[in-house]
Amino acid sequence: MIFFGEDLNPGGTVPAGGNAQTARNSFLSNLTGVGNENFESFGNLTPITGGGINVNFPGSSGAITANLAGSDGGICNQTIGGNVGNLGCGFSRFATSGNNYLQNASNMLLTFSDDVAAFGFYGTDFGDINGVVSLTFTGGAVEVFDVPSTQGSSADGNLIFWGIIDTDNTFASVNFTASGGSDVFGFDDMVIGDRQQVTPAPVPATIALFGLGLAGLGWSRRKRQS
Repeated sequence: MIFFGEDLNPGGTVPAGGNAQTARNSFLSNLTGVGNENFESFGNLTPITGGGINVNFPGSSGAITANLAGSDGGICNQTIGGNVGNLGCGFSRFATSGNNYLQNASNMLLTFSDDVAAFGFYGTDFGDINGVVSLTFTGGAVEVFDVPSTQGSSADGNLIFWGIIDTDNTFASVNFTASGGSDVFGFDDMVIGDRQQVTPAPVPATIALFGLGLAGLGWSRRKRQS
C-alpha cells in the first residue's frame, strides 16, 4: 500500500489538513507503537558520508537500528545553515518538525537491523530542478518506486509525504537515487515499522491522496523475486 500527498507552496511549514499531512495521518493510522526520527539529536552539518549515521526506532520486540549513509549531504539546521559536504543548506528545503532535517542530492542508503514492513517520510523541495527520486526496497524481493512529485519550477519549496506498508514483502534496506544531478532534496520525520506493528494488515493495494494542483497517479512499481 502506497501513501502519497503533495502540497505546493506550503510556505516552509506543514499545512494543517493539507495533502501531505493527510497522507501521513492515513499511513500512521495503520501502525501502532512506531517512532519518528526528526534528526533533532544530531548537530548541524553532521555528514552522512563514510560510515553514515545511526538512528533507532522502537520495534515490536526491541529497538530497530537504521544506518543512513550517502555519497554527500547530511543534517542541516534551518536556523543556522552552512554547507554539509558539497551541499548548501536551505534553498527552499526545511524541517517539518523542530529545526533539523536531512538533505541529499544523489545516492542514500538506509539499512535496517531487522526487516521492516512500513516506511514513510516527509520530503521538501522535490523536483523543482526536474529530479525524480526513486526508492529501491531490498529484502525477500526487490521493489522499485518513483516518487510522483510535481516537476519544474512550481515544485520549488514543495512538501510531500511518501510511505509504504507491505507485510507480504518485508525489506532490509531502502536505497534512494535521483535523476538530475543538480537537484537537492530534504527529508524529515521518518517512520518505520515491523510487520507486528502494522495493524490492521492492509489489503495489497495503492492509496494515493491527491489535491489541488495534482493530476494522475504517476507512480511506478517494478518487482522481481531475488
